[in-house]
Amino acid sequence: MKAVDAERQLLVALISKFTDHIQLDGNGHLTMDGPDWKPITTLPILRSLQPETEVTSALDAYTRLKTFVETADTDQLLATNLGLTPPQGVHFVDGGDNLFYDFVNTDRTLTELELAGAELQGSILDFGCSSGRNIAVITRAGLDRLKVFGADPVPSSIEWAKANVPGAEFAVSQQEPPLPYDEASFDLAYAKSIWTHFSPRAARAWMEEIARILKPGGYFFFTIHGPHDVANRLVFDFPRPRYPNISNGEFPDKVSFLEAVIAGLRGDGHFFRPYTTVRTQGDLGKLEGATTEDWGLMFMTTEYLQQHILPPRLEFVRFTPAATAGRLDGCVVRKSSSQRPASGTGPHRSSLRRVARSWLPRRG
Repeated sequence: MKAVDAERQLLVALISKFTDHIQLDGNGHLTMDGPDWKPITTLPILRSLQPETEVTSALDAYTRLKTFVETADTDQLLATNLGLTPPQGVHFVDGGDNLFYDFVNTDRTLTELELAGAELQGSILDFGCSSGRNIAVITRAGLDRLKVFGADPVPSSIEWAKANVPGAEFAVSQQEPPLPYDEASFDLAYAKSIWTHFSPRAARAWMEEIARILKPGGYFFFTIHGPHDVANRLVFDFPRPRYPNISNGEFPDKVSFLEAVIAGLRGDGHFFRPYTTVRTQGDLGKLEGATTEDWGLMFMTTEYLQQHILPPRLEFVRFTPAATAGRLDGCVVRKSSSQRPASGTGPHRSSLRRVARSWLPRRG
């Protein structure tokens, strides 16, 4: 009971400060559904399999495609170019649905770029692509107006992607900038679950590198841990990491960890703790000479992001709470030749339903 009361008090403190950063349903309940998205990749893939199928929504398209992949036999999957599964030892995060292909989050990423004003054409980079699960969706969808690239610091992931994910170019990156690309190489770029782990120093350094490789007018989508993710951990107990593994047992449990996170967000707007060992996260352990000094769990507000992480060349143009994975906030920045907007001007953000008094989710 004490733990529940403590979590409730933390949630009240969080919502009272960050109402507009938390995604709620029409009844004011915390939701993991995230905002609506467009079936930019899922519908073309589904149409290639079932040309006559009628769909009613992006979720319907995804559900039908997921059902096909889960029920088709090996020969069907290979014949339809949907049979990729990395072998043991090659890193990928299945997102909880046991599929290599990250259909929904790929669509959410491209939707956020499009809603921010980007045209889905030209060169696009997946920064931190792992073994290419998002790239595999884009190339399979036949989005011919996009030339797709992927970069990741884990050589085994890149080697597998090169051999198995057609229609894209892959490169091994390093733990420190620069990337192996010329200045102004990309029209678009995205990074899922990368700035959720960088230290402030690494976040700034790599954002400068993104600014370098983007073309003028280019767009970059990336995710961060924000207040919605903290609320998600309090209400749904998800995700459920081993909190004592963060900073040598400084935080013995979830409540003590999230209490520190909320204090950081309410203070200067951020909280970071490095992982205790490289084994805490699977892909980091595959890097030779890897350290956790700049890699752990990072939480930040959009104000901290704009004031301390973004270089002047990148203009903050869009913010969407819970944009991907039902809990990670989505941010879009645009490279321009002018300076960033003056303090006090903010990005366009997706509409949110206002918080109601009944902020706790209903029990089913």
